Amino acid sequence: MGTKIAASIAALAASAVVVGCAGTPPTSDQAASAAPEVATEDGNPYEPVYAELEGLEGEQRRERLVELAVEEDATLNAYGSNTDLPDLAAAFSEEFDIPVEVYRARPPDVLRRVLEEEEAGQLQADLIDNNGYEMGVIASEGLTVDYQGPVQEQLREGTDWDGWTANRFTLTSPVWNTEVLDEAPTEFADMADPRFAGQLLVETNAFDWYMTLSSWFQENGMTEAEFEEMFADIVGNATVLEGNTNHIQFLSSGEYGISAGTFNHLADEAIASGAPLARLPAVGPIIARPNGMGMTTRTEYPAATLLLFEWLLTDAQPALVEDYRLPALAGIESDLLEGIDEVITIDVERLVAEGAEWQERYEQVLMEAAGTAEAPEGG
Repeated sequence: MGTKIAASIAALAASAVVVGCAGTPPTSDQAASAAPEVATEDGNPYEPVYAELEGLEGEQRRERLVELAVEEDATLNAYGSNTDLPDLAAAFSEEFDIPVEVYRARPPDVLRRVLEEEEAGQLQADLIDNNGYEMGVIASEGLTVDYQGPVQEQLREGTDWDGWTANRFTLTSPVWNTEVLDEAPTEFADMADPRFAGQLLVETNAFDWYMTLSSWFQENGMTEAEFEEMFADIVGNATVLEGNTNHIQFLSSGEYGISAGTFNHLADEAIASGAPLARLPAVGPIIARPNGMGMTTRTEYPAATLLLFEWLLTDAQPALVEDYRLPALAGIESDLLEGIDEVITIDVERLVAEGAEWQERYEQVLMEAAGTAEAPEGG
């Protein structure tokens, strides 16, 4: 394992709390046994499966992949932070009669478990699903393989990354309470206006958003100094609050008028429940964080893992729309994109390489914030 990456992730996750799991990391005794042997010299156990599927298309290919998966008599292990993963795994198991045991936790906890198991020589996961940054770190350690299959051609732009594939996107933009604000912003820089002082929320853990905003504004005419001045003025109007769910709760209750950037799917879910919130007309740039999954190099069940992977990219995608998520599969209509002309995807590979620097810069800016807020009860 890369020592520097492991050390930084250990520090990042030291105070994190697991929010749900279906298992625990292995003990040192359990981890003493050797990791499973990979099937090929280059560390890609999926090559024999791809060879079996070569020349097959459509339903014929799926049927053969199912046959290979059933022959493995697998019980898959899926690790992930996606709250939908347990339900999706249960639906997959019901359809194919292939058990899937799910470990679900916060993104840094999933990452930490993966790295600790690998360091112990006993990575148990067959498939890993996590936020973009965490997937980028896992892939950079060589623990997952590139996907090779026909589904690639059916996915949206920004899904194909080294060692993993995005299966959904999280959109972030300003969201406001229509009953609290007399006038919503029409562009991002408006939030630097003193009229938003005391009404504005800024997310604590959003350095990936900050990095992407900085690049976009500089690509569109601002100098770095001008962007930093604008963003500092926005933060000067703001209260710092951790957690996008908390942002939506504070906005829905009317305690604050606007969030400078929070998750669109949470806003839409609240709007559907009657909250007086809006994110349209869109205040750009709209930032998209790719989240996704990778097939591990340590699996003993490559056919079943590939079947689950492709199923999550195809059959499972409509369910994401029902949960107000933006699916990776192109051609599926989503209200999340209504009224949005352009979406800017976070460069995950750059984030992995420069993340510590951008986190430090973002935290420094937040030190200028007007104050902090505690999460509301039940948040």
